[in-house]
Amino acid sequence: MALLAGFLGGDDVPVWPREADGNRHFSGSNVVSAIEDSAEHSALSRRLLTWMSPATFLLLAKSGKDDEKQAFVDDLVRRGVPFTSLPTLYLEGEGDTFRVRGHEGRHRLRALETIEVEQVPVVLSHSTFRWAVPPTNKFNYAPWPSGLRSETGRNVVPASMVGLTAAYEAAMRRKD
Repeated sequence: MALLAGFLGGDDVPVWPREADGNRHFSGSNVVSAIEDSAEHSALSRRLLTWMSPATFLLLAKSGKDDEKQAFVDDLVRRGVPFTSLPTLYLEGEGDTFRVRGHEGRHRLRALETIEVEQVPVVLSHSTFRWAVPPTNKFNYAPWPSGLRSETGRNVVPASMVGLTAAYEAAMRRKD
C-alpha cells in the first residue's frame, strides 16, 4: 500500500525528552531525526516536539477518513508495530493564535485513541516562526502563541492542551 510506505520497521530507538504512554508507538530513524530537529535541540528550529491527547490532535485536524487506510493502521496498532514517523500539525500565521493549515497522522491518532492512549508526541511545524526561548526580534523570533486554531477554523485549543505551556516552561528552565 503506497500511501503507508514508511510506517513499518525502523531499528533506531528514540531517546524521548519526556515520558508519555504514546511514545512506545513510534520508533525508527525518522522519529529520531524529528526529535533531534525539534526546538528541544535548536533555538533556530521551526519544528517543536510536543505532546497532546489524540482527541486534541483530531479536534485540530480536518476531519476525514479512508476506511482502507484506517483498517491497515488499526491492524498495525493491534499487532504493536511502531510507526516510523511522528504525527505533525503544519501551522501558519502570527500573533496570539496560529492556525493549522495541514496535518499528517489523523488515522494513526484515531487508532491510538481507540486503545486509550492518553498522550502522543506531535511535531508542530511552522513555515516562518522559530520556537526560540526567550523570544527575540532576531531571526523571525516572536512570542509563542496562546493557542491553535483548527484546520477548519471552527475550534481554538489553548496552548496548555497542545503542550505549548509545558514546552515553553521546560525551555526556560534549560536556558538558565
